[in-house]
Amino acid sequence: MTALTCRFIKLADSLLRRAPVTVSRAGAALQSRAPIIQGIRTHRTNTWWDEHLTEDNASFLKKVITEEYKQQTTDKLSPLKDEPWPRHEWVEGSRRVGLVAVKLGMMPVWTKSGERHVVTMLQVQDCHVVKHLSKEEYDGHTAALIVGGKNVSPFHRPEGYLEVFRNAGVPPKQKLTTFCVSDNAIIKPGTPLYAAHFRPGQYVDVTAKT
Repeated sequence: MTALTCRFIKLADSLLRRAPVTVSRAGAALQSRAPIIQGIRTHRTNTWWDEHLTEDNASFLKKVITEEYKQQTTDKLSPLKDEPWPRHEWVEGSRRVGLVAVKLGMMPVWTKSGERHVVTMLQVQDCHVVKHLSKEEYDGHTAALIVGGKNVSPFHRPEGYLEVFRNAGVPPKQKLTTFCVSDNAIIKPGTPLYAAHFRPGQYVDVTAKT
């Protein structure tokens, strides 16, 4: 559920270029010194714990949830917890799933021959496959995988959003991206993805906001 709220700020001086002016009957212009009230509209997500929990209880609940998600992520790292889906052989034209990463910045690197190159550093944080979409569920032509990256707090998140991650057995993610994949590159939801998903020498397509 989303809540729209509004708070008011009392300003001593106008932040606008033009100050309010009052014209009297005699024709004199008098500048008004009355305080200005400015309204600021805020938009936030309202959840059940906002209304029914004290600050101490909310702090305790956040701590418990954080520890629970850490343990959940650790359990997913063990291949003995659950059987993965069967792996298929790579063929020409196969399309693999991508990763969700965070841009850290740019830096120069030098090759063994002394050549200087400027590279962009990307960090893969808590990247997991969240959901598998079959051809019928996606567009009728290709299958797709929804991948999420960077764990976030479950508070102030709608229940429908959290249910997707609960079904995959992973913590909520800050960023979700859909990747079209071929039938032989489908990965089971809940599988962690790392930078080693790619190998040196491969060409990748990177999309980001700059």
